[in-house]
Amino acid sequence: MPVAVTVWLLTLAAPYLDVRLLLVLAGGSALGAAAVLSGGRGRAGASVTVACLAALTVTGGLAAARAQDRLDSPLTGLAGRVVEVRLELDDDPRVLTAAGGPRALVRGSVTAVEDRAADGDDVLLFGPADEWTGLLPGQTVRLRAAVRAAGPADGVVAVLSARSPPEAVGSPGGGQLAAGSLRSGLVASAARTLPARPAGLLPGLVVGDTSAMDPELTAEFRRAGLAHLTAVSGANVS
Repeated sequence: MPVAVTVWLLTLAAPYLDVRLLLVLAGGSALGAAAVLSGGRGRAGASVTVACLAALTVTGGLAAARAQDRLDSPLTGLAGRVVEVRLELDDDPRVLTAAGGPRALVRGSVTAVEDRAADGDDVLLFGPADEWTGLLPGQTVRLRAAVRAAGPADGVVAVLSARSPPEAVGSPGGGQLAAGSLRSGLVASAARTLPARPAGLLPGLVVGDTSAMDPELTAEFRRAGLAHLTAVSGANVS
């Protein structure tokens, strides 16, 4: 438990810490663990102390690497600009209800910005639902998007807003095509055999597809604290 708490606390704090501080923390923890190992054998609690220091070393080092990746990303200095990006989808687009009409939320990796290569920088992208629905994970698209700096808790390099329709420049692959066909078949089968509300809910529970879910039902799930049941692709179904 102390090791788990150590990892959780540093993971929560890491997005708000400077890269140099994370590196110092990781290095200091490694030295501390070595000192305890060399002079504290047999001392009560020594093993727990070493385990916690090792957790700080690993978690701090990984957090520093992620923070440095964000600093090195070509997107970091482009906040407020509209640029052309090449994006590989990491997940199915999720449809969100919005005042101006349905919007799609897409998690993906940017592999190029204008003429500059990127190292698969993690982003969140918002765009019109009718332009993004049906795209599959692993598919690569090109589009113009407005760049906004991500917050520390977003877990991504930047947040993008689509300013043009996605232009497909790569196939998602046979496995993703087969999975997409199965998901579409489930949605169509539920629509044929169930009333409207259960038909929209079933795909959400099984594969996380909430595109046909009643907005009022979605709001009820959120009020009840059950929205996570439609956010995990089948792992919550036993």
